[in-house]
Amino acid sequence: MLSRKEYESLLKELETLKQELALLQKQLLTKEEEQAHLEAANARLQYQLNELKQKPFKPSKPKDKGSKPHKPKPKGRRKGHKGSGRKKPTRIDKTVRIEAGSHCPECGETFSSTEVERTRDVVDIEPIRPTVNTRYIIERGI
Repeated sequence: MLSRKEYESLLKELETLKQELALLQKQLLTKEEEQAHLEAANARLQYQLNELKQKPFKPSKPKDKGSKPHKPKPKGRRKGHKGSGRKKPTRIDKTVRIEAGSHCPECGETFSSTEVERTRDVVDIEPIRPTVNTRYIIERGI
């Protein structure tokens, strides 16, 4: 059997341990609440981060379900516009006539007529020398 002194000592120790247990349980509860709060804050911040990462790639306006698909703008100038380009030379220094011959050089067939002509102006720009403008008159068969 235990003596009275040992018994009281054990009761005192038991009381101290109970107080310590209550304190630790209280601390545990506080830590669990803090952890839950931090996890909620983390989830909210993760959501905001994902939103910010995707924001540059999202359209500023929501798509209208009933709208027509977007057609890209056609390239180049509009039809019927006034043409622009290099002006024809006013001075022709040399004219070269190129005869078409009587047969097509590609297929060998005889031309029916050689009355069609077209012209091509070539501006040769040579360094330091004056420019030479040549007009070629080319006969073509039909």
